[in-house]
Amino acid sequence: MKSIGKERIFWILILAVFPLIGFGFNHQQYESGIIKKGNTLYLAHTLVIQLNNAPAGALLKAQNITAQLNKTFGKFNFNSAKTIFGSSPAEVKFGLNRIMLVRYSSNEDPLYIASKLKGLSYIEWAEPQYVRRVAVVPNDPSLSAEYNLALIQAEKAWDISEGDTSVIIGIVDTGVDWSHPDLYTNIWHNPHWQTDTKFPGDSIGWDFGGNGNGSLPTPDNNPIEDTPYHGTFVAGVADAVTNNGVGIAGIGFNCKIMPVKVTQANQVDPTTLDPYIIYGFQGIEYAANNGAKVINCSWGGGGYSNAEQEIINYAVSKGALVVAAAGNDSTNELFYPAAYQHVLSVAATDQNDKLALFSNYGEDISVCAPGVDIFSTWQPNTYTYGQGTSFSSPLVAGLAALVFSHFPNYTPDQVAQRVRVTCDNIDNQNPGYKYQLGYGRINAFRALSDTNIEAVRATDFNFSDAAPGGNGNGAFEPGKTITVLVDFTNYLKPVNNLSVSLISMDPSYATVINGSLTKSGVPTLGTFDNSGSLFSFTLSQNVPLDATIHFRLEYSDGNYSDFQLFDVLVNPSYFTQTGNEISLTINSKGNFGFNDYPTNLQGDGFKFLNGNNMLFEGSLIIGTDSSTIEDAARGADQNYEDSSFSVVQPFKIYVPGSAADEQGIGIFNDNGAGANKLGIATRLQSYSFNSAPYNDFIILKYSFTNNTSSTISNFYAGIFSDWDIVDGQNDSTEYDYTGNFGYAFHNAAGFDTLVATALISSDNYGYWAIMNDGSDGSWGIYNGFYPSYKWQAISSGIGKPKAGSGDISEVTSGGPFIIPAGQTLDVAFAIAA
Repeated sequence: MKSIGKERIFWILILAVFPLIGFGFNHQQYESGIIKKGNTLYLAHTLVIQLNNAPAGALLKAQNITAQLNKTFGKFNFNSAKTIFGSSPAEVKFGLNRIMLVRYSSNEDPLYIASKLKGLSYIEWAEPQYVRRVAVVPNDPSLSAEYNLALIQAEKAWDISEGDTSVIIGIVDTGVDWSHPDLYTNIWHNPHWQTDTKFPGDSIGWDFGGNGNGSLPTPDNNPIEDTPYHGTFVAGVADAVTNNGVGIAGIGFNCKIMPVKVTQANQVDPTTLDPYIIYGFQGIEYAANNGAKVINCSWGGGGYSNAEQEIINYAVSKGALVVAAAGNDSTNELFYPAAYQHVLSVAATDQNDKLALFSNYGEDISVCAPGVDIFSTWQPNTYTYGQGTSFSSPLVAGLAALVFSHFPNYTPDQVAQRVRVTCDNIDNQNPGYKYQLGYGRINAFRALSDTNIEAVRATDFNFSDAAPGGNGNGAFEPGKTITVLVDFTNYLKPVNNLSVSLISMDPSYATVINGSLTKSGVPTLGTFDNSGSLFSFTLSQNVPLDATIHFRLEYSDGNYSDFQLFDVLVNPSYFTQTGNEISLTINSKGNFGFNDYPTNLQGDGFKFLNGNNMLFEGSLIIGTDSSTIEDAARGADQNYEDSSFSVVQPFKIYVPGSAADEQGIGIFNDNGAGANKLGIATRLQSYSFNSAPYNDFIILKYSFTNNTSSTISNFYAGIFSDWDIVDGQNDSTEYDYTGNFGYAFHNAAGFDTLVATALISSDNYGYWAIMNDGSDGSWGIYNGFYPSYKWQAISSGIGKPKAGSGDISEVTSGGPFIIPAGQTLDVAFAIAA
């Protein structure tokens, strides 16, 4: 056993200073390998990871990654790993060579496994492989003309430019009927196809999914649609051959179409038979690497992906603009890739410039374009009508290609801004949607003809609550004045007399104090900031918890008028207590460590001496039997925490506190526990001391008040801690009977940090050590932390005194207790390192 003499002395000190009862205490759904969660879809048994910037050379080999992952988390049965993208100097610069596709055979949800892998020292981030849907709405024929081209003044635009054959539009989609008589002349032909070893024979594009008869893709060099569905229609809207006496006209005129098929025949929605977009971002990389100037994505879905944003950034670096459909869910929820940075996102309108009933909207929209009753090419060799943001997006993509043709030196962001700021305003046609439809509906003629236009955008925001308006603790709390440093870029015409104003769109919660900036003499692609006159706003005393406050920047310079929306998360329900060598995030609903399990972005976890975070999840657990368990730990579905507790008084930290150098206080009840709730209100107080020998622990004191008219008997309380001391592997946890505390440590030579938990308010100790994968013969929690497990963990005394080596958790508890009606019971724990 590891020597713990110093730790025993330490706990004796704690118990001497805070004697028992002392311290002032009073008495998924899987379908065809796809997991669906709302509007978010991702592949089962699949992860995408990015290795850290400078991993050991051996780790770059896929077989070593698989072995290393199985060494750490063998329960998940990792069976393969491979790089997804290329390793050219440009791709290495963006870290694409470090992004890997990992497959495993166990049945755990990828979201949960990804959250565990984030703690590994050699992994920068981990996430599911998101699956996207095409953004089309079924439609019956109702028109016989291409009104969309007339509405955006395409013919007048063609008088200025008919496009350039060197400008390529990548149609990353379900495939394209490239032999269609109204498409073939405009199909791109790869001049390097005979020497391409990664994509052999890709003379007209690539099919990443192939026939897809097996579980894995069988890519090939024929990017034709498996069945008539979507991509051929999209291609026709963007760039059907124009002025050829056949069929329809495409806005891109002489520009070229690069077909990139990113679907797999056997991966379709089982209800609608819509093909899933499985390889969309591999398709974007392919298009960017092969010279596409515009890449159209008429698909998307929920769920932010690091990998996808990296690919967008890479495409921009290669000179390509990504244009994406905003989605067809009639909502303002974020839809990706449209909501990523550097993407021109497109909502759909009808013949009268009204927002289409199906179209998404919101602050992430860039522009609108006709998407109702659109006529375009169809497989095989025919035409049909359709509607959806799927068909608004390629109209914008084709226009972007014309802008690239007419302004060949423009960057992708400049093309996007020119398309945006030359839109026609359609606010009058859409009451109630002001600021939710981007700059308006595209105007092709103005995009090519207007020369006297500006476009200024905020590119970065830096918020501060420093004195004198705040206390610098990083929490934007009621009554504070927040300052805002903004970086700007001028994309088009030089700025002469620009005025920027900050507007609060939630004035009852945020009042702008300083919201004015003027700037002159900024050249095209010049940058500036407001460091000489920081914006500022004050939060009201009644701002809700975890509120998102909306702001608007308004720009004006002569005839130029523009706006930009942004949000700020304020009045957080969680704080990080940092009063000594321990730092711990605590919230107002029973958690500690983080506020947003399993994403774990809201909070700092548990740190010792400002080192790495060592805690994956922490929660209070209380109950009287297996059917009356209340907690905020993960539940039967390991991707979600149970939510028994509701905030009554937000957790706040006071320096100094009334009984400690730093003291936190919060109150919550058990209203979220449903019909079997105990009827308890809990007052949590946390205590930190900054002087030795009391400066390496934090105390959590829970005061449980029985608000019912009956006595609560057989009551137990405990704290659950899932420790990932280094990387979630090779950890152990044990109970020390002499000092009456549990401790956890990492089994590695030279690593001497221990973490420990103890009940310090009574002597009816409880402890349960957990091997998270259940490999020691007891239950584990990878497949869910059930109420019966939680009850056993808090009510069995010293029920299971050790676990490890591996991925471990532990529950430290006390009980049984009795809480008479109207009375309060104090139970306190210490967490130390």
